[in-house]
Amino acid sequence: MEGQAFELDTTELPKQFLGKDTGSLALVLMPFLGGSWKEWAEVIGLLSPRLRCVGVDLPGFGDAAEVEGYSVARMADYVVARLRTLKLKRFLLVGHSMAGKVSLVVARLAKNDPELSGLAGLVLVASSPPSPEPMSDDKRAEMRANLGRPGNSYRKHAEKFIQENTAQALPSHIFARAVSDVLRMNCAAWNAWLDSGSKEDWSERVGELDLPVLIVAGDKDKALGFDAQAKLVMPHLPNAQLRVLTGAAHLLPMERPQELAKLIADFANRMVPHFERRG
Repeated sequence: MEGQAFELDTTELPKQFLGKDTGSLALVLMPFLGGSWKEWAEVIGLLSPRLRCVGVDLPGFGDAAEVEGYSVARMADYVVARLRTLKLKRFLLVGHSMAGKVSLVVARLAKNDPELSGLAGLVLVASSPPSPEPMSDDKRAEMRANLGRPGNSYRKHAEKFIQENTAQALPSHIFARAVSDVLRMNCAAWNAWLDSGSKEDWSERVGELDLPVLIVAGDKDKALGFDAQAKLVMPHLPNAQLRVLTGAAHLLPMERPQELAKLIADFANRMVPHFERRG
């Protein structure tokens, strides 16, 4: 519901659209593997209504759990279609983990798409790289076995997945929301990412993107932390800055919303100076 007030502590989130279309700059926020746009709730609560925030789920996850098409190309096409519908005048793509890889592909497609000429930059949080994601075969097999199909221990594995990707325990209502998102995903999409999407190599097709980019990583993120961002993501982004949040792991929007919101706000302010004064 566009323009609806956002209550930071409530679990009843407004549906997909938050903040006014001021014509200046919007954020299009996308989630990690297994999550939904609602993982950004606390960050949105800190940024809205000064910035318009639009949540977009990827096929197989969140509100798009029934949408098919789980390859990186199909997910990117889905996001492009959503962006064309939204007709945003100027926007930042904000991609977390899996959605980071998709964001990079969308950014490349936007170069030749007049309808996406409003793309002003990227915010990548613990981003999956354009190259195959650095994940061992054993880890892939474990994740597939635990959450690749519903079973008697499915909730237990969902809870473990969230716990393993955070450095400290999340507030109970945020933890419950994250687990709920995992439970409602399409298992076929989960398996497709592990077996195919995360292994796809888009390095040459993405190439170098000259957009302004903010990259954020947690120093406790063993898979997609500082080293992975510096070695696998930064080489594609000559105008990127990399920021590290100490004591944080992979689920930064839920672990460290205040710090992440400030980094995004500062970055957005450089895109559209003094946006905070316009709220």
